[in-house]
Amino acid sequence: MESADTTIHAPASTIASGANSCSAAKVHTVAVTGSTGLVGKALCEELRKEGYHVIRLLREGARGLDDRIWNPTNPDPDILNGIDALIHLAGESTEGIWTQDKKRRIRDSRVIPTRKLAELVAQSDIVHTFICASAISIYGDSRGAEVLTEVSAPGDGFFADVVQKWEGACQPARAAGKRVVNVRTGIVLSRDGGVLPLLVDIFNWGGGGLIGMGKRWMSWIDIDDLTRIYAMMLTCDTLEGPVNATSPEPCTNSHFTKALGVVLDRPTGLIIPAIASTMVGHQGARQLAMSDQRAQPRKLQDLPNHGFFFQYRTIEQSLYHQLPEDD
Repeated sequence: MESADTTIHAPASTIASGANSCSAAKVHTVAVTGSTGLVGKALCEELRKEGYHVIRLLREGARGLDDRIWNPTNPDPDILNGIDALIHLAGESTEGIWTQDKKRRIRDSRVIPTRKLAELVAQSDIVHTFICASAISIYGDSRGAEVLTEVSAPGDGFFADVVQKWEGACQPARAAGKRVVNVRTGIVLSRDGGVLPLLVDIFNWGGGGLIGMGKRWMSWIDIDDLTRIYAMMLTCDTLEGPVNATSPEPCTNSHFTKALGVVLDRPTGLIIPAIASTMVGHQGARQLAMSDQRAQPRKLQDLPNHGFFFQYRTIEQSLYHQLPEDD
């Protein structure tokens, strides 16, 4: 695709201004794993809206010409035929009680399929971009007020170790000269799933309030900004390696709680770690709601021409967007 056509795949709302922000890689057909998940559904809709031909890679239940059956541990060598770029989102949900078996599935569902796909990308003469989901959990869950950028050192803990192995599994594609992007996502805010509906239920039951003492930092991203980030990455050759996909304005739990209480018109006086833990599992609750990470999307902010434009930059903007008054 020539520069004159870039706006088809990189809308003016995505990059603040200027044709030089990202180069115009030729991308027409995009394969997506994890397309039935919360982010995957929204992303496929965004990509189709921007004019891409989207191929869903499904483990089962292919229903149309644009679906292909994908075996995560033994993918068909021809699964990426005709694909320009691959976006890999699939992985075991982190919700639930983290038993040893659950931990194994969380780890293996990320590391093994990612390496298999990276090997296929490396062998492909057509696929030039591999965009793989990742998580800011790589920094550990107790970094406090430290500002975490893409060059910050990894942290400790089970999921920090998983994410390091997850990103490392992309190496075959990177070694073959393909552009690889690891999208380190924070807490995704969506009315359709994830942690936000759980917290809304807690508030509506009268249990809304601080998690712990309310001082923990929450690094979050509105799902609509996240899908636009993924779409922009397809034609932004200046982005590669780890990229923090979080709002540039992380907030403390106290700030989040007060904002959610205002939006829902509910009291916020209780402390709720026990309730949250029973909702999503003890360790899952810590990972989703009790982490203490103050991430900054430095690479997105440093793009030429003023960087990526976050439509929902503040927690208030995102909550009012995801939880309109008629709800």
